[in-house]
Amino acid sequence: MAFVDGPDDEISYMALQAGTPILSSDGQTIGHVAHVLGDLEEDVFDGIGYRHGLLGQRMLPRHVIALITRSAVHLSIPAAEVQEASATYSEERIYTARERGKKARWGKDEDEERY
Repeated sequence: MAFVDGPDDEISYMALQAGTPILSSDGQTIGHVAHVLGDLEEDVFDGIGYRHGLLGQRMLPRHVIALITRSAVHLSIPAAEVQEASATYSEERIYTARERGKKARWGKDEDEERY
């Protein structure tokens, strides 16, 4: 019998898919995953880039991410603290994810000049 992960089982940041909701510790959806920050070759995870309505692209550092599952990214902070945590973070390296439902595959964002 093959083992299949459930939607609430913990996964690696490398298995995270674009469009996955990001939930604050008080259960509010604060945005959706756009990309991962870090270095996949060195297996270094710095955080997550996300989209949030009128605020556009934002970044969340790794220390505020409590758990990553197939169904959501769970934060260790409430929604009221998200803007402050994400506003003080600047990304090092960006990896772009494919849309949800397709094979998870990250690749460097060639448009970024940070490499």
